[in-house]
Amino acid sequence: MSFTLDYLRKKTGWCPNAPPMRTAPLILATPPVTVTPLEPDGGAGGTGRISRGIGFAKGSIRTLIRERQLLWFSFLTGLVMAIMFVANYVLQRLSSYPFDAIDLPRWLILTFAIELFTVFCLTILLAGLILSLSPGETSRPRSYREGVSRAKQYLRPLAEWSVIIALCGTALYAFIPSLPLNG
Repeated sequence: MSFTLDYLRKKTGWCPNAPPMRTAPLILATPPVTVTPLEPDGGAGGTGRISRGIGFAKGSIRTLIRERQLLWFSFLTGLVMAIMFVANYVLQRLSSYPFDAIDLPRWLILTFAIELFTVFCLTILLAGLILSLSPGETSRPRSYREGVSRAKQYLRPLAEWSVIIALCGTALYAFIPSLPLNG
């Protein structure tokens, strides 16, 4: 026991025979701060938390209904994400035990294809939203459909970046140890 304590004292630099060091207390000269909450009820938690959440959801839905461009963008983005999740689920089921229908090279190619489809669709949708909201030749606001059609002139750079991001995503998927093919 004493050997362990001596060893720890030596490694940590603690010396029991050192004289005590007297220090002055640290004094901070800061003025008192008054905190005003952003919300009238004082923030998260407490009473009214659910009703504030419902009010926030109602306000968000009203904004989506007023701004049709955001509604279409949200709907189409959600659709693309749902397709990706279903495709990844089917791929995972086909590559796990009792099926084992897909070997590693095919799994990598299919994962890359799913990632490429998802990233390319999301970049086109985002480019369409940005182009529909950006000022152009006319002062009238553009529709989301016009923004997506204007994004067609940027297909090549969007496709190149989508390939790069899909390769990175596939590499990340390949190194996750919980996948059934990496055993």
